[in-house]
Amino acid sequence: MKFSSVVGVLNMDEKMRFERMLFRSTRGNCLARFADVSRPITDAISGKAENKIVFIVFFKSEVIATIVNKICAAFGARQYPVPDHTAPGDTGRLDLIVHELSSELADV
Repeated sequence: MKFSSVVGVLNMDEKMRFERMLFRSTRGNCLARFADVSRPITDAISGKAENKIVFIVFFKSEVIATIVNKICAAFGARQYPVPDHTAPGDTGRLDLIVHELSSELADV
């Protein structure tokens, strides 16, 4: 059995609505976990510093993946690419992802 995941950042005020929408839309077939970000992050659209949370959503189906991606887009969540499974030879790909995300976060 293979699980997939979606990882991203969301405005803290939207957490409860986001979690409820995920649960209702997927009929409870996903697992969402949240963690607070310790410092305010400047929003790219509004330019204001806002409190954010990091989320990860686990699911098993491509249909649920489509639903989760649509919900993330509707809430304005910023998604980040994280590989589902890592094989021992994938360190180069992981290093590339870490480098791209680090440079993107440094620009913010």
